[in-house]
Amino acid sequence: MKFLAQYSWVLLALTAVSCSTDRLPTIDTGLQPDWIVTKPERVGMDSDKLEIARQYGFKPEFYTHSILVIRDGYLVAEWYGDGVGPGSYANSWSIGKSFASTLIGMAIDDGLIASPDESMATFVPAWANSEKANIKLRDVLAMSSGLDWIEDYEQIGTGSDGSDAARLVLENDPLGVVFEQPVSHPPGEVWYYSSGDTMLLGHALKQATGKTAAELAKERIAKPLHFSKFEWWQDATGVTYTFCCVDTTARDFAKFGQLYLQDGVWGNQRLISSAWIAAATAAQAESNPGYGFQWWRNDPGGVDTWPSLPSSTYFALGHNGQYVAVFPEQRLVVVRFGEYILPNTTTWIASDGLFASGLFSDHLGPTGTRGPEGDWSEYSATDCLGHGLRHNLLT
Repeated sequence: MKFLAQYSWVLLALTAVSCSTDRLPTIDTGLQPDWIVTKPERVGMDSDKLEIARQYGFKPEFYTHSILVIRDGYLVAEWYGDGVGPGSYANSWSIGKSFASTLIGMAIDDGLIASPDESMATFVPAWANSEKANIKLRDVLAMSSGLDWIEDYEQIGTGSDGSDAARLVLENDPLGVVFEQPVSHPPGEVWYYSSGDTMLLGHALKQATGKTAAELAKERIAKPLHFSKFEWWQDATGVTYTFCCVDTTARDFAKFGQLYLQDGVWGNQRLISSAWIAAATAAQAESNPGYGFQWWRNDPGGVDTWPSLPSSTYFALGHNGQYVAVFPEQRLVVVRFGEYILPNTTTWIASDGLFASGLFSDHLGPTGTRGPEGDWSEYSATDCLGHGLRHNLLT
């Protein structure tokens, strides 16, 4: 998956970091039920440069739903497209993968899963006497399971069976699609993007905890972070679509990124171990150092890199330009979501696959998101400012 062209306005936001003599102290965002809003200058950012970012990010052809900027725990910029606001749903697409990884970390913290080195046969007993027993949980987390997989979104909606990702959303047994995949590489050796691997994480959670990923996320993430609303799509049998499909507000997605920036602590309470935060955002895929445990990393040797952004940056990314970007050195979280049309349902359950529910992508039916078009590129962003990002960052 290529995301390089979807980070232009992030550069603009980063260049807004500036000197200030009237700084507020960094805070634990979780000590308040909702965001504390303050002027950018109170946390060392430049309002004029943020305005440049807003103008760029909301060009009509970008179809932007929302952009939020958080620094030192304060909400300093919050912008929305026409017809939406702080209470409006945004869709995660594959940002949901980072939620699934977080829940795995919590289950390990609780001792319900022994470690990332657990064999996947622990959770899929039918694999016990096959070569699939060699697949470890860490291989799945790092998208290096070795299971054969074709992640091709262009074939979704065409009726073609040439894409396993298409089958995942077209068929009414998404786990069955993954379970039957043959092994094509030794586990841990080859990285390739696989929504199938992430579906296995949801299954592991159910086997280890007795609860679905959707249930766990509401209990362990949405409730303690005081999300205003939260839905995670599931099929009619209760299987959570862990490869995608978390629906909440942009403000709440920003809280998820802020939890990671705060090293797993929220309101003076540790929700997830610092060891897991470090592992999830470290290089875990042997053939792609730009990938951790369902989080993207800005590693120079990675499959996708953003040379104008700090190397410590990591991301939760989703289809059509959805992202939660975390900048540890700058104590900054940035979120951007694309135009979202709400699904035609009140149950948040797909009875016969996601496609049958009119979901997944804007060109497939009445619901979905629209990806940026036109000159959405980091290079035009730095041209707008007339100078490079790195000359403007503070530590």
